[in-house]
Amino acid sequence: MNETMLHIFASLGSAVFNSIWQVGLIWLLVLVYIKTEKVKKTDCIETLAFWAVVAGFLSFLTSFIYICFFTHTQSSVFVGIISLYGLAHLLPYVAMVYLCFLIFPLIRLITGVKTIYVFKNRSLSKVPGHLKIYTLNGSSWLGIKRKVKIFISDIATSPLTLGWLRPMILIPLAAINNLSTQQVEAIILHELAHIKRNDYLKILSIN
Repeated sequence: MNETMLHIFASLGSAVFNSIWQVGLIWLLVLVYIKTEKVKKTDCIETLAFWAVVAGFLSFLTSFIYICFFTHTQSSVFVGIISLYGLAHLLPYVAMVYLCFLIFPLIRLITGVKTIYVFKNRSLSKVPGHLKIYTLNGSSWLGIKRKVKIFISDIATSPLTLGWLRPMILIPLAAINNLSTQQVEAIILHELAHIKRNDYLKILSIN
């Protein structure tokens, strides 16, 4: 391993150790806020948890860039302690282990993106006009600012919502053929509630 790659891996290992206290602090702040403000609504807690995950990832990424380009790899309390015991040489191996574990969610993400592409680009047809109007009205009732599209899917086996900036609701053809208008409207309203709560992003962060 050349010197540049060794430095990058050591920086990544240091960032991993730094993320221990960073993520711990973020979640402590979230818990304190929930207790102080007496937050009890499940959707509010889920939203806070989602943004805590985002903040934790951004702090990890910032640490890696800062350590890699602007400072040395031993810029952490944890890494400093490790260095005292002469174990700083383990940082690249920590990074390698981290990357190995990262492969699995990356595979799931790639598979998920491929599946989404298939759903969004194959066997779609327009919904009846009254359902499209109901979707527009439902978006307005729930205060959804983004334009929500809705289609009938020949390959979807259950209703689902795709996308965040440009959300798309897919209704299975079987549901259109076998359910009443009121039942389909209830499904649409349920999917709109997912869009309102940004559940699509939350699922991605968990996966």
